[in-house]
Amino acid sequence: MVNISNELSGFAIGLFNYEREGIHNFEFWISEDSFAHLAFKFGTKHFYTVIAGGRSIYDEKNEWIVGIGWGFHIPINNFFFDIDAMCSSIIPDDFYETIDFQQTLLPSLRMKVGLKAFSIFAFFVGVDAQFYMPFFYDDGAYNERYSFEIPVYDNETMYIVPSLFAGIQLF
Repeated sequence: MVNISNELSGFAIGLFNYEREGIHNFEFWISEDSFAHLAFKFGTKHFYTVIAGGRSIYDEKNEWIVGIGWGFHIPINNFFFDIDAMCSSIIPDDFYETIDFQQTLLPSLRMKVGLKAFSIFAFFVGVDAQFYMPFFYDDGAYNERYSFEIPVYDNETMYIVPSLFAGIQLF
């Protein structure tokens, strides 16, 4: 479940992976889905865990978002490519009075490309595909933005909503 090492030449699979010579990044990004996010990303040179949180900023929904995910990091000179899967929970301010926890879950798949500007700083842009499922989070946001519909079970529909994001990363 937890892998801790000084240096790893292979591949670590665990819930939490920490390598002294691996990834230890802070990220800040703003997304089209009206959230500002702050995250800590840690792991081996190519596989990482990301823990993120954020707050809605563009509208008056007053929602928080917290999530965890795992991803792959591919460095190419001063550029890098990341792809990760996350599951977040979107929590309104009146969460305890209105919603079951399961109904706040929002799985997503993120892909981003970045440019390392200095030894401790990078810019990145990407796309986030959010999966609105009838048995999980459903706030109707997929009706407001472009989405793809995929039929699932019992005549239910899953909506995949892409959104763009941009941010900075500190190493």
